[in-house]
Formats: sequence, C-alpha cells, structure tokens
Amino acid sequence: MKKLLLILTIIIYILLISLIPLNLYVLNINIPEYISIIIEIIIIILNALILIINKKVYKTILITSIISILFGLFGTYCNPYWNSISFKNKSFYSKNYDTVITKKEALEDLDYAMKYLKKLHPKLLKNMPTEIQEQYDMVKNNIETKETITVNYLSKEIESIFSKLNDGHTIVMGYYNDYHTLKEMEMHNKNKEILTKINDIEIKELFEQNKQYYSYEMEKAGLNQFKNDLITLEGLDKLGIATEEIKYTFEQNNKEKEYTYKKEDYLTKEEYNNYNNIGPKPQKSFVTYEIDEENNLAILYLDKCKNNDEYKRVLKEMFEKIKEKNIGNIAVDLRNNGGGSSSVATEFIKYIDVDEYNELKSEWRLGTFNIKTKQHTIKNKKKNSPFNGNIYVLTSIDTFSSAMLFSQYIKDNNLGTIIGETSSNDPNGYSEVVEFLLPNSKAYMQISTKKFYRINQNTNEKFIESDIKCENKEAIFKLYDTIKSISEN
Repeated sequence: MKKLLLILTIIIYILLISLIPLNLYVLNINIPEYISIIIEIIIIILNALILIINKKVYKTILITSIISILFGLFGTYCNPYWNSISFKNKSFYSKNYDTVITKKEALEDLDYAMKYLKKLHPKLLKNMPTEIQEQYDMVKNNIETKETITVNYLSKEIESIFSKLNDGHTIVMGYYNDYHTLKEMEMHNKNKEILTKINDIEIKELFEQNKQYYSYEMEKAGLNQFKNDLITLEGLDKLGIATEEIKYTFEQNNKEKEYTYKKEDYLTKEEYNNYNNIGPKPQKSFVTYEIDEENNLAILYLDKCKNNDEYKRVLKEMFEKIKEKNIGNIAVDLRNNGGGSSSVATEFIKYIDVDEYNELKSEWRLGTFNIKTKQHTIKNKKKNSPFNGNIYVLTSIDTFSSAMLFSQYIKDNNLGTIIGETSSNDPNGYSEVVEFLLPNSKAYMQISTKKFYRINQNTNEKFIESDIKCENKEAIFKLYDTIKSISEN
C-alpha cells in the first residue's frame, strides 16, 4: 500500500510539473486553470494517506506539498502564457470570415476573451474600467439579439471592447489564410490615385463611424488600418459594406475618378499577382546595410527587430566597414519596422562611444502580482573602437513597438537625431504581448502584459516626435540634406 501511494504521488508530481511546459509549447487545446487545483487536491490527499501510514516523512511531505501547490498555482493563474500560442507553431488561421457560428459559441469566445483580458492586461489589475464594462454589456446584448453571427462579426465586436484601452498591442481580429484584394489597386497605386470616398461617403466620415473597431494609439495609425480594410473583401464585410456593387472614388491631381467594382473583382493573393503580372519577390533579409563613401554615410535598413545571429553579424560587419572607411555618419532606417525584440537597440548601442545610458521602467503583470522595474542607468558594454560620429534614425507612422523603443533610446539618451514622421505608439503605453486563438471562431487575440514608462519623463511629448519632421518618403532626402549642411558648416 505504502509503495503504491508513493508511486502514485510521484506520477502526479510529474503530471503537475510537465503540464505547464506542455501547455506552453505542445498542446493545442485550452486547459482550464482549475485542472491544476484538482491535481493539487489529489497530491494533498495522497500525501495525507502517506503521512498516516508513515509519520516519519512528515516534514518531507509538508515541504513537497507546499512547493507543488505554489508551483501549480503560479504556473496556471499567474503565468501570462497559459493557453497561449506564443511559443507554438504560428501557422494558425481563423475560420473563414463568413463562417457562421452559434450564439452559444460566440458567447463562449466573448467570455474567453474577457477572461484573459481581465487576467493579463495591466489596466485591469485592480478593477474593470467603466467604459470596458459598458462596451462588454453592449456587445453581449448585440450577440444575443443577432440572428446570424460570423467570425468577422464576432471579432469586430470583441475588438470594439479592446479598443477602449487605446492600446495598439491589444487586439482581436480575423486572421485568414488568404485575403481577397481589389484587383486594380496595383494600378491605382502606380497612378498615385488616392482613395477619398466609398459609395459617395468621405473616407474620414466612414472612419469616424467605424473607428471603435480598431485598436490604436495614434489616430493616423487607426485610419491606415481602416483604409487597408476598404480594399479587401474581408475588410468590407467586417465594416458591413455590401460587396455586390461598390463605388470607389479616387483623386488624382485634384480630379476625381469613379470606379464601380463587384464581389468578383476581389482576388486572392495568387490571383492578384497573376492579374497584375507580379512575379515572386526576391528574397531579402530583414537587416541590410550600405556604405556611401561619397556622402560619408552608412545606412542600416532594419525591417524587423530580431536580435539574432544574422542581425549581430550584419552589425559587426557594418561597423568594421565604418571604421575601415572612416565613415562619420550612421542612419538606422526603421520606417518599415513593426517591432519585435527591444534588445536590438541595446545591441546597436554597444557599438556607440557612450559609457552609459538610461533604461525605461516598466510594470509586468503576472496574475495578481505586479513586478516593477525602476528606471536605471545601464553601463554600456562597448565593443572595441566604438563609433563616435553622428547618429540618425528614420521613422514613420509604421515605426511601431520595439522599433519605436529603438528611436526612444536614441532620442531620450541624446545619442542622435530622429528624422521623418512620428512613430505610432505611446512610449507611456503597453506591450509584451501574449497571443491566443479564441476556442470556437479561432479569431486571433493578443493582449499586453506590461506597462512601460518613457525614459524621459520630463518631456511634454505624447509620442516620440521627430527632431526633423517630414513625410515618410522625404526622410532619406532630409537625411542627406542634414549631413550636407553639417559638413558645410
């Protein structure tokens, strides 16, 4: 009996310990948090039985039980990644945008989304904000009274709750295997035609009517998301715009042009490329550089924030060339960078001749706990012969998340000059997202778990404003003009 109890206890311990990594990395099913409590109760019962049989092991049993219970509770209730897809295969797609689901399934997905929003988002640590509760009540009522519920409709409705947070990282959306894009958009873009109206309604007016379905921090970023939806079948359906026949109004050289399109004019990616004779795009690394000796300039093109071996190799190679050719100016082009790992910035700074720099502070929510880090100074682990010339960072409305953080490190530590458009998220905002799929619709959801505070808390800027402001396409020309002006002086 005693031996059997010990074997069962060991098996249950292994089950509890292995459940958490299995949930994080392997299993593609949602496991209720209370499962860990059931396992812990079984452990307590088994330990009690062993204790009755042999009191000599009392201390060992007590310590083991306490450790197991704490581990289980933390691993499920305080672990932000429980039931997430963050560390799993990312090739997950939602069900088709027009797939109909039942009210019961829709309400289950709504409650699932709200459960993890309450559990994870720093803004909901202490209580539910009134505006979120009111929007949730409205969405729940909408679902209960809706006759037909599609994946697109459900994800839009839940997004209207999340958008109240003004957090561009916390979103719900249909993530579909293929999108149907207006077949003649390639022509409109080449002709520099700007979309101004849909069915004779101004784009800005349409956006005002639908902006609650988008999570953003800067309105221009939300408007860009909205415009992208206006040229896809899935986006139009999301916005409730009938696709049997749509009138588009474009503007070119202050003259309006009208086009009428039907549902069959929206093509899958392969069909769109064939229609517009677009061949396969050449493989391009997320990080490249060029040396312009004539203008005494090196440009690092960084389209993703990935601090991997390739990034480190390119950085090392570029700075070796800079030293060899005695280049005095470096520009980091982040105009097409939507974020990733914030450590790309600290890796870059290692090559700069600065002894120390300021780090931002943050608060990381882990269930009922809030782990705070204070703002502090980091001693720079400089590489040999660090660069001591001029540094520039090119930014745009598409510079987001860790790319924004990169520009913040440079600006708030007075390491260089920002050129271009204002990046699109609030440095006193949220990030460090956890990803999920809603159980029935398979809509994609991500929720922020960290609150960040800007390095320079003495500024009145809401965003990381450019030192030299210009449109996205003009940034490279402003860069050369600035370098030329400095060299002439």
